[in-house]
Amino acid sequence: MGMMGFDDKPTDIFTPSLAKYKGKIYPVNRVHSTWPAIEIEGKPGLMQPRMGDIYKMWTSHFTDSTKYEELSTIKDDNGDGVIEVNRPEEVDALIASVSALLHNVKYPMKGKKVVWAMNDRIYSSGSEYRTLPKEEWEASVYGNVHTYNHDVFPARSALGSNGCLDCHDNESAFFMSQVVRYPFDENGNPVTMPQYRLLGLTPFSAWTGIRRETWLKPVLYIGLFLLMMIPLVPAGEFVLRWIYGPHQMPKVLAYIPVLLVLLLSVAMLLMMADKQLVNFILPSRFWLDRNHFPIAMLILLAGILAVGYRMRNVVQNKSENRTQMFWTNELVVTFGVLCVAGLLMMIKFPGLAEVTRFAYTVFDVALLFVLIGALVTFYARIIKNAVQQTTTA
Repeated sequence: MGMMGFDDKPTDIFTPSLAKYKGKIYPVNRVHSTWPAIEIEGKPGLMQPRMGDIYKMWTSHFTDSTKYEELSTIKDDNGDGVIEVNRPEEVDALIASVSALLHNVKYPMKGKKVVWAMNDRIYSSGSEYRTLPKEEWEASVYGNVHTYNHDVFPARSALGSNGCLDCHDNESAFFMSQVVRYPFDENGNPVTMPQYRLLGLTPFSAWTGIRRETWLKPVLYIGLFLLMMIPLVPAGEFVLRWIYGPHQMPKVLAYIPVLLVLLLSVAMLLMMADKQLVNFILPSRFWLDRNHFPIAMLILLAGILAVGYRMRNVVQNKSENRTQMFWTNELVVTFGVLCVAGLLMMIKFPGLAEVTRFAYTVFDVALLFVLIGALVTFYARIIKNAVQQTTTA
C-alpha cells in the first residue's frame, strides 16, 4: 500500500514487448492498469475516486477488520505478497466497499456507480463486464505505452543482423514470446497471448513466415549453389580439350567435369552441418537474405533459359516424351504463379494484408519450383552430353 518513490524503481531484467505503431515496430512497455472507478450514466469515460480516500479505506480495514469487512474476501492468490482483485467475489467485494466508502464521505453518487477497471474490461460486477475499444498496441485504455529509445546496442546486435531468422524462427522471441494481456486471471496468474497477435498477425501468418525462413529458404539457397555449379561443366570440358586437343581427349574424361560438380555439391551439403564453417566459406545468411531480389532474378533467368531450351527441342524434334512435357509444363505454370504472387507483393490491396503476407511465401515456393525445373533441365542435358561423348565412335 506504500507509494513508489525515486528509490523504489524496479531493477529486474525486463524484455520489452513489441508493438506496431504507424507502420513501424517498436520495443515498448505496455502499462497495465487495475483500479476502482466511477461510471456516470450517459457520459463517456470514467472518474477516479480520490486515492487518499481509497488508502484510508484499506488502512482502516487492516486496523479493524469489521470496517469494510467485505475486503477480507480479497486474498493473495498467487503468493507474491500482494493481494489481487481477480476472482468474481473479490470484484464484488471491492465495488461494495468503495461504494460504502463514497457514501461515508458523502460523495454525490446520483446517476453514478462504482465499477472495477482491468485494462480494457470494465466490471459492473464480478460476473458482468464490458470491453472498451482501444488501440492494438495498448494494454489498457487508461495506461501509457512507453517506447524504448535509449541504451541502444551496436548495429551488429540489432534484430536482423544475422538474417531473417533473427525474427522468423520458433526460438525467436520476436513473434513467439508471450506478452501479458491481462495482469490476473481468477487464480492470480497473468493472462498472456503470443507476441505475433500484438503485432496484428494471425497464427497462419506467423507459422508460414517461420516455415519460409527456417525450411524453404535454406533449400532455395542450396539449389542456388547447385545452379551456380553448372557453368563449371562446360568450363571443365574447355580446359580438358585445350590440354588434350579438340580430338585427342579420352572419352572417359567427359565425365570428369560432371563428377567434379557432384562432389562439390556433396561437400557443400556436408558443410551445412557445421554453421561456423558454412559462414566462413559461403556467404552469410544475412547477405543471402539481403540480396533476395537479385537471387530471385537469377533463378528467374535460369528458368527462362530452361523453358527456351525445352521449347527449342519441341520445334526441332516436333515431339517430346511425357517426362519432358511434364518439366516444360511445370516451368510454365510456376512462372504464372510467380508473377501473380509478385504482383500481390508489390500492390498492397486495402483489407488484404493477410493475402499480401502469404504472397511472400507463395513467391518463394514458386521460385523453388522454377529452380528445380531449371536444375533438372540443365543437369539432364549435361549428363546426356557426357554419355553421348563417351559412346560416340
